[in-house]
Amino acid sequence: MPVHWNSTYNIIKRACDLRVPIQSVCAIQDLDLSVKALELTLHNWQILNQMLKIFAIFVHPSKKLQGEKYAFLK
Repeated sequence: MPVHWNSTYNIIKRACDLRVPIQSVCAIQDLDLSVKALELTLHNWQILNQMLKIFAIFVHPSKKLQGEKYAFLK
């Protein structure tokens, strides 16, 4: 299965951007208490931020190599 680094970056970036709302929903959610076990800890958020920095290194070069802006000969 191919790995889509930009998609992974985008998912992590979006989660980090929405950290406060995600934490708020998890904190007040009382319909399904099993969701509490899925709540991200401070350490989890730190790991996601570190991963984001690593993936960010590859985002720009991989966009350049996608070929959408280049004409190819047939």
